[in-house]
Amino acid sequence: MKTHMIGLGLGLTIGIIDCGLFTASGMPLTTPVIISALVFWTTVGWVIHSVTIPLPSMVKGLGISLFLNTPWIIEFVFVQELSDMLVPMLSVAAIFGLLLGFTSGIIKKKTAKGATALN
Repeated sequence: MKTHMIGLGLGLTIGIIDCGLFTASGMPLTTPVIISALVFWTTVGWVIHSVTIPLPSMVKGLGISLFLNTPWIIEFVFVQELSDMLVPMLSVAAIFGLLLGFTSGIIKKKTAKGATALN
């Protein structure tokens, strides 16, 4: 249960940062935007921290984040034809995925060391 809560907390933190990026870029920060950002990144953080894949944590975070961002990229870049959004969306997904993977890896290493010390 602790793993799930940590993952949710990591993702929620990134969701709050994403809302800050919306504000900094001058985009309107509406209630639906806030809710979708918080729910989406909370889910991404949970998946990255909870899923066990035999890859380095940053590679895992990057891959999962890019994969889960694919529907957003399809919607904005291809459906709404906002091609100028491709690079920013890929950049944010990559940076947040790497950050989540890195942080998750550190937390898992500290947790494993603590468990080893108790044995």
